[in-house]
Amino acid sequence: MKVLVLYEGARHQVQIAGTQSAGELCAKLEPLIGIAAESMTLTLGREPLCHELPLAEQGVQDRDRLTCSRHAAASSASAVLESAMQEVEACSAAQLPHQEHFTRILEQLDAISLDGLDE
Repeated sequence: MKVLVLYEGARHQVQIAGTQSAGELCAKLEPLIGIAAESMTLTLGREPLCHELPLAEQGVQDRDRLTCSRHAAASSASAVLESAMQEVEACSAAQLPHQEHFTRILEQLDAISLDGLDE
């Protein structure tokens, strides 16, 4: 299928199978857009897509328009936690997340700097 991805006013048409994940689509967009795939958030309408799930399972169809945005750098513990919670919600809305997805999120949370937090 072909999807149209909008990023900062530019349109990019990408050929991809519906069985491929949003993360694989981000990898195809990386050389076109110039940002790392891990830093991308794809949305269909107002719903963010889960990087681990196939596009078809998330409702993406041929000729759909997706919006790409860049993750803001997480500078605080609450920002990292908020990002992780959004990923869980995006995945659980479509289907039960795979254990590997939870492991990646927990690794992000484990890397949070606790310096300067009050007890």
